[in-house]
Amino acid sequence: MIQPSYADLTAELAFVEKLISYGAKADQKNRFGPPLIWAAIHDDLPLATLLLAHQANPNSVLMLGRVRCTPLAAAVARDSVPMATVLLENQASASALDGRCATVAQGPDAGSFTVSAKMRALLPKP
Repeated sequence: MIQPSYADLTAELAFVEKLISYGAKADQKNRFGPPLIWAAIHDDLPLATLLLAHQANPNSVLMLGRVRCTPLAAAVARDSVPMATVLLENQASASALDGRCATVAQGPDAGSFTVSAKMRALLPKP
């Protein structure tokens, strides 16, 4: 079975679709974590949509030390309402949001993590 690598998932969507058609799993973890988290961190909505259409787990987790990063946490940290909307429409859980994931999504100079008003309006109330 062919398994996608980090480099594969940064390629054109047609190539990723081809890998999936040959049996690659849209949710295959590699040393960089689940592909959907990569897509969310880089705000790659077309890739995220493709992966979700092929059963990628919207609640996949990338552990960075003690930090639990999910695709939704990365989308919130990037303040990407379109990405968060797609993830929520695909049953992403807002219960596991970890503000420390912001340093992954925004880089080491992220500073303090705050959720914008437009993102707060989108997220389900606790």
